[in-house]
Amino acid sequence: MKIPQKILCTLCAGLMLFAAGCAVVPVKKEVIRIVPEEMPAGAIEALTGDNLAKAGKNRAAFDWYMKSLKSGPDASLEKSVKKKVEGIIADKLSLHQLQEIKKGYWWRYPSGHLLYALARASYDMRDIEKATGYLDRFLSGYRSHPLFEKGEDLRRRIAAMELVNRYAVGCVLPLTGRYATYGSRALDAIILASGVFDPDRNSPIQLLIEDSKGDPVTARKAVRKLADEHHVIGIIGPLGSAAALEAAKEAQDLGVPIITLTQRKNIAERGDYVFRDFLTGDMQVKALVTYSIRNLGIENFAILYPDDNYGTEMMALFWDEVLRQGGQIRGVESYSDKQTDFGREIKSLTGLNFPEEDEASGENPKPTVDFDALFIPDSYSTVSMIAPQLTFYDVIGVQLLGTSIWNSPGLLKTNSEYLERAIFTDCFFLNSFYPEVRDFIDRFYVACSREPGNVEALAYDAAGIVVKLITERDIEIRDDLRDSISRIEDYPGITGTTSFSGTGDAEKPLHMLTVMDGEIVQIR
Repeated sequence: MKIPQKILCTLCAGLMLFAAGCAVVPVKKEVIRIVPEEMPAGAIEALTGDNLAKAGKNRAAFDWYMKSLKSGPDASLEKSVKKKVEGIIADKLSLHQLQEIKKGYWWRYPSGHLLYALARASYDMRDIEKATGYLDRFLSGYRSHPLFEKGEDLRRRIAAMELVNRYAVGCVLPLTGRYATYGSRALDAIILASGVFDPDRNSPIQLLIEDSKGDPVTARKAVRKLADEHHVIGIIGPLGSAAALEAAKEAQDLGVPIITLTQRKNIAERGDYVFRDFLTGDMQVKALVTYSIRNLGIENFAILYPDDNYGTEMMALFWDEVLRQGGQIRGVESYSDKQTDFGREIKSLTGLNFPEEDEASGENPKPTVDFDALFIPDSYSTVSMIAPQLTFYDVIGVQLLGTSIWNSPGLLKTNSEYLERAIFTDCFFLNSFYPEVRDFIDRFYVACSREPGNVEALAYDAAGIVVKLITERDIEIRDDLRDSISRIEDYPGITGTTSFSGTGDAEKPLHMLTVMDGEIVQIR
């Protein structure tokens, strides 16, 4: 059979266009659709949609994909096309385009996807009223939809936003009572970090302050008041062991992130909303032992400690850390917290507890010093009494190690010559050679007419972390703040680059300090 020339020309043109990705060949009077026998129904429309999607014409691609679905494709093609439709709806269309498309799909596929996408887009535009309306319709009519759980999560998030002032930060501090001095010092630093009185910063932060009075019950009530009445997004404080513990428990129960300022052991393990940014005994002994073993080559240690809560805890921590790092403990002695003569303890550590008849013989036995470093976790005033007595009993050349409570000008007032080369640690040092620390000290002095200590520095860092997260990240609800704090890495704090561990405790390198020529200086 002979095919007319006109039909042949049209057929050739159609084949050429089909090879270029065109599905339909229009002519003035005739339309010839070229469909290979093996191509399933809806394939041409799907291919047209693919070409449009590649060109960035997602709205048109959506229409062609829907035409493909109307053609009754086989199961494999239908699954593929629906995945592309849902991808376009999820993140390729504007809010206006979604609204236009929804007019044609009130109940049939893909109406559920469109409703959820409209809710999400409205939420992203911070039109919470419309987002809530779309979500309510989606959740009530599409309970078996694959996006139902995401819809529930978004609805809970919106509900949480309505209960929180994202810029409100609570403070629970002892502003009256026996710890009022420390609470006031911490508050000065928090106010400085927040920038609420700094006209150059235009800070959106609102500070809500509650007095814990140093009382655990009051601290717990303060946390609840800040959460329920003032709708704070997070809390800083309190100080003190017992008050911080009760505050942490309440904050965890209420789902409010809290950064405590306490040495209370394991407080951050109360839950995932509880954090701590403070100088702990664990941090100090780890820094001391690590520096002594790695930098000074010391392997053998002794401990002389006061028989009180602080001394006993630090002794145990130090002992464990030395053994963990491969060192040896050669001797341990305790003394009363009211003691001024430490001869008996020094003799016991060095083998000088000889019988009285040997003493009467006039012989002067030499001490047996089988340790290279002596750890004394006590105040600077007690250390100033112990150091010369060590020399008196001929215990010389031993490296003295101490904690942050040595870091005081009072350490140098008496017997400072016996403390030369003694090493201790702290998180803050007034004469630090770090420029950011010097800047903080200057700004604090201008604002408060006094120099800051480590309490102020730690409180400043805790507040600085919260303020930075709120103002620089998309923090809208309490869970956002909790998650962001837990992911903090190398925050450039005044007390050192700070990260948070899996237990919620701050991790930071501590300053190593020593006495040199009658002055306290920083060696690291």
